[in-house]
Amino acid sequence: MAGPVRVPVLPDQQRAARRRPEPPPGADGQPAPHPDPLTPRRGTSTPPTTPCLEAPHDHSPVAPAAEDLTFSYEYAVDINLGTLTDPIWQQFRGISAVDPQKPPVSVEAATYDDRGAPNSKKVSVSFTLGFTAQGRRLASGSYRPEIEKLLELENAVGDAAVGHFRWYDNPAEGSPNPSDAHEGFGIATVTRQNTGNDQVAGWTVNIAGQGRPTRIENPALDD
Repeated sequence: MAGPVRVPVLPDQQRAARRRPEPPPGADGQPAPHPDPLTPRRGTSTPPTTPCLEAPHDHSPVAPAAEDLTFSYEYAVDINLGTLTDPIWQQFRGISAVDPQKPPVSVEAATYDDRGAPNSKKVSVSFTLGFTAQGRRLASGSYRPEIEKLLELENAVGDAAVGHFRWYDNPAEGSPNPSDAHEGFGIATVTRQNTGNDQVAGWTVNIAGQGRPTRIENPALDD
Protein backbone atom coordinates (compact mmCIF):
# COMPACT_ATOMS: atom_id res chain seq x y z
CA MET A 1 0.00 0.00 0.00
CA ALA A 2 1.34 3.41 -0.89
CA GLY A 3 1.99 5.92 1.94
CA PRO A 4 0.70 9.51 2.16
CA VAL A 5 1.97 11.83 -0.48
CA ARG A 6 3.99 14.83 0.83
CA VAL A 7 3.40 18.08 -0.90
CA PRO A 8 6.58 20.17 -1.13
CA VAL A 9 6.47 23.58 0.60
CA LEU A 10 7.93 26.46 -1.34
CA PRO A 11 10.23 29.00 0.35
CA ASP A 12 7.69 31.82 -0.08
CA GLN A 13 5.14 29.77 1.78
CA GLN A 14 7.63 29.19 4.66
CA ARG A 15 8.24 32.93 5.03
CA ALA A 16 4.51 33.63 5.00
CA ALA A 17 3.93 31.06 7.73
CA ARG A 18 6.46 32.82 10.01
CA ARG A 19 4.82 36.22 9.64
CA ARG A 20 2.84 37.62 12.55
CA PRO A 21 -0.85 37.12 11.89
CA GLU A 22 -2.75 40.24 11.06
CA PRO A 23 -5.20 41.40 13.74
CA PRO A 24 -8.89 41.23 12.90
CA PRO A 25 -10.27 44.23 11.04
CA GLY A 26 -11.74 47.11 12.98
CA ALA A 27 -15.23 48.51 12.86
CA ASP A 28 -14.41 50.55 9.73
CA GLY A 29 -13.19 47.49 7.89
CA GLN A 30 -9.54 48.61 8.08
CA PRO A 31 -6.94 46.36 9.70
CA ALA A 32 -6.52 47.15 13.38
CA PRO A 33 -3.01 48.30 14.44
CA HIS A 34 -0.75 45.87 16.16
CA PRO A 35 -1.00 46.13 19.96
CA ASP A 36 1.72 48.18 21.70
CA PRO A 37 3.86 45.75 23.73
CA LEU A 38 4.16 48.40 26.49
CA THR A 39 0.39 48.86 26.77
CA PRO A 40 -1.12 46.51 29.36
CA ARG A 41 -3.74 44.18 28.04
CA ARG A 42 -7.22 44.13 29.45
CA GLY A 43 -7.39 41.92 32.51
CA THR A 44 -3.67 42.20 33.26
CA SER A 45 -1.76 44.54 35.55
CA THR A 46 1.65 45.82 34.54
CA PRO A 47 3.55 47.95 37.06
CA PRO A 48 4.40 51.39 35.74
CA THR A 49 7.95 51.83 34.64
CA THR A 50 10.02 54.60 36.23
CA PRO A 51 12.66 56.21 34.04
CA CYS A 52 16.19 55.86 35.43
CA LEU A 53 17.46 59.40 35.84
CA GLU A 54 21.11 60.03 36.70
CA ALA A 55 21.73 62.42 39.57
CA PRO A 56 23.01 65.79 38.35
CA HIS A 57 26.67 66.53 38.97
CA ASP A 58 27.58 69.65 40.94
CA HIS A 59 30.46 71.29 39.09
CA SER A 60 30.47 74.49 41.13
CA PRO A 61 33.91 75.43 42.54
CA VAL A 62 34.66 74.41 46.11
CA ALA A 63 35.21 77.36 48.42
CA PRO A 64 38.62 77.37 50.15
CA ALA A 65 38.73 76.66 53.86
CA ALA A 66 38.55 79.71 56.12
CA GLU A 67 42.11 79.38 57.37
CA ASP A 68 45.58 80.66 56.61
CA LEU A 69 49.20 80.01 57.45
CA THR A 70 50.81 81.33 60.59
CA PHE A 71 54.30 82.80 60.40
CA SER A 72 57.29 82.62 62.72
CA TYR A 73 57.44 86.40 63.15
CA GLU A 74 53.88 86.57 64.46
CA TYR A 75 54.86 86.39 68.12
CA ALA A 76 55.56 89.08 70.67
CA VAL A 77 57.42 89.32 73.99
CA ASP A 78 56.87 92.11 76.54
CA ILE A 79 58.75 93.11 79.66
CA ASN A 80 57.31 95.08 82.57
CA LEU A 81 59.22 98.34 83.07
CA GLY A 82 57.01 99.34 85.99
CA THR A 83 55.90 97.52 89.10
CA LEU A 84 53.64 94.57 89.78
CA THR A 85 50.80 96.83 90.89
CA ASP A 86 51.39 99.45 88.18
CA PRO A 87 52.82 97.59 85.17
CA ILE A 88 54.27 99.39 82.17
CA TRP A 89 54.52 96.86 79.38
CA GLN A 90 57.17 97.41 76.73
CA GLN A 91 57.30 95.14 73.69
CA PHE A 92 60.71 93.89 72.62
CA ARG A 93 61.67 95.27 69.21
CA GLY A 94 64.10 93.74 66.75
CA ILE A 95 63.80 90.23 68.15
CA SER A 96 64.12 86.83 66.49
CA ALA A 97 64.02 83.14 67.37
CA VAL A 98 61.36 83.45 70.06
CA ASP A 99 61.18 80.05 71.77
CA PRO A 100 58.81 79.70 74.74
CA GLN A 101 58.73 76.27 76.36
CA LYS A 102 56.73 74.76 79.21
CA PRO A 103 58.51 71.62 80.41
CA PRO A 104 56.61 69.46 82.89
CA VAL A 105 57.72 69.05 86.49
CA SER A 106 57.58 65.35 87.34
CA VAL A 107 58.36 63.23 90.39
CA GLU A 108 58.92 59.51 90.62
CA ALA A 109 55.84 57.71 91.92
CA ALA A 110 56.67 54.09 91.18
CA THR A 111 55.48 51.33 93.51
CA TYR A 112 55.81 47.57 93.60
CA ASP A 113 52.79 47.45 91.30
CA ASP A 114 54.94 48.87 88.48
CA ARG A 115 57.29 45.86 88.74
CA GLY A 116 60.45 47.87 88.37
CA ALA A 117 59.22 50.16 85.59
CA PRO A 118 59.40 53.95 86.00
CA ASN A 119 56.18 55.77 86.85
CA SER A 120 56.53 59.54 86.88
CA LYS A 121 53.69 61.85 87.82
CA LYS A 122 53.41 65.40 86.56
CA VAL A 123 53.03 67.68 89.56
CA SER A 124 53.50 71.09 87.94
CA VAL A 125 54.78 72.98 84.91
CA SER A 126 57.63 75.45 84.57
CA PHE A 127 58.71 77.65 81.68
CA THR A 128 61.68 78.97 79.79
CA LEU A 129 61.73 81.78 77.26
CA GLY A 130 64.50 82.34 74.77
CA PHE A 131 65.01 84.89 71.98
CA THR A 132 67.60 87.14 70.36
CA ALA A 133 67.49 90.95 70.25
CA GLN A 134 69.19 93.25 67.78
CA GLY A 135 71.42 95.98 69.20
CA ARG A 136 70.06 99.54 68.93
CA ARG A 137 71.63 102.65 70.41
CA LEU A 138 69.69 105.81 71.26
CA ALA A 139 71.00 109.36 70.91
CA SER A 140 71.85 109.33 74.61
CA GLY A 141 74.10 106.32 74.11
CA SER A 142 71.75 103.99 75.98
CA TYR A 143 70.16 100.96 74.45
CA ARG A 144 66.45 100.59 74.00
CA PRO A 145 64.56 100.61 77.33
CA GLU A 146 63.62 96.92 77.14
CA ILE A 147 67.30 95.96 76.76
CA GLU A 148 68.32 98.30 79.56
CA LYS A 149 65.76 96.59 81.81
CA LEU A 150 67.21 93.17 80.98
CA LEU A 151 70.74 94.33 81.80
CA GLU A 152 69.44 95.79 85.06
CA LEU A 153 67.88 92.46 86.02
CA GLU A 154 71.05 90.60 85.15
CA ASN A 155 73.12 92.74 87.51
CA ALA A 156 70.65 92.47 90.40
CA VAL A 157 70.31 89.79 93.09
CA GLY A 158 67.42 88.46 95.13
CA ASP A 159 63.92 89.54 94.26
CA ALA A 160 65.29 92.50 92.30
CA ALA A 161 66.69 90.05 89.74
CA VAL A 162 63.26 88.62 88.90
CA GLY A 163 61.68 90.09 85.78
CA HIS A 164 58.05 90.14 84.75
CA PHE A 165 57.37 88.92 81.20
CA ARG A 166 54.53 88.00 78.89
CA TRP A 167 54.53 86.34 75.47
CA TYR A 168 51.67 85.88 73.04
CA ASP A 169 50.44 85.29 69.50
CA ASN A 170 50.61 88.55 67.56
CA PRO A 171 49.57 88.10 63.90
CA ALA A 172 50.41 90.70 61.28
CA GLU A 173 46.82 90.53 60.02
CA GLY A 174 43.64 89.01 61.33
CA SER A 175 42.60 88.04 64.83
CA PRO A 176 45.13 86.77 67.39
CA ASN A 177 44.67 83.47 69.15
CA PRO A 178 42.89 84.44 72.39
CA SER A 179 44.30 81.48 74.34
CA ASP A 180 47.93 81.62 73.14
CA ALA A 181 49.12 84.20 75.66
CA HIS A 182 51.10 83.66 78.86
CA GLU A 183 52.69 85.63 81.67
CA GLY A 184 55.40 84.69 84.13
CA PHE A 185 58.33 85.74 86.29
CA GLY A 186 61.90 84.69 85.70
CA ILE A 187 65.61 85.38 85.92
CA ALA A 188 67.30 86.74 82.79
CA THR A 189 70.61 85.73 81.29
CA VAL A 190 71.86 88.12 78.61
CA THR A 191 74.77 87.16 76.35
CA ARG A 192 76.36 89.29 73.65
CA GLN A 193 76.09 87.69 70.21
CA ASN A 194 77.51 88.31 66.72
CA THR A 195 81.05 89.02 67.84
CA GLY A 196 82.59 88.91 64.37
CA ASN A 197 84.49 91.73 62.67
CA ASP A 198 81.63 92.87 60.42
CA GLN A 199 78.33 91.91 62.07
CA VAL A 200 75.32 93.64 63.58
CA ALA A 201 75.57 93.40 67.35
CA GLY A 202 72.87 91.93 69.52
CA TRP A 203 72.05 89.76 72.52
CA THR A 204 70.92 86.24 73.22
CA VAL A 205 68.34 86.26 76.01
CA ASN A 206 67.26 83.31 78.15
CA ILE A 207 64.61 83.57 80.84
CA ALA A 208 64.50 80.84 83.49
CA GLY A 209 60.99 80.80 84.90
CA GLN A 210 60.17 81.00 88.59
CA GLY A 211 56.86 79.37 89.37
CA ARG A 212 54.20 78.39 86.88
CA PRO A 213 53.37 80.48 83.82
CA THR A 214 49.87 81.93 83.78
CA ARG A 215 47.55 81.96 80.81
CA ILE A 216 46.20 85.47 80.24
CA GLU A 217 43.95 87.28 77.82
CA ASN A 218 45.89 87.99 74.66
CA PRO A 219 47.14 91.62 74.80
CA ALA A 220 47.02 91.77 70.99
CA LEU A 221 43.22 91.73 71.22
CA ASP A 222 43.41 95.34 72.41
CA ASP A 223 45.28 96.53 69.30
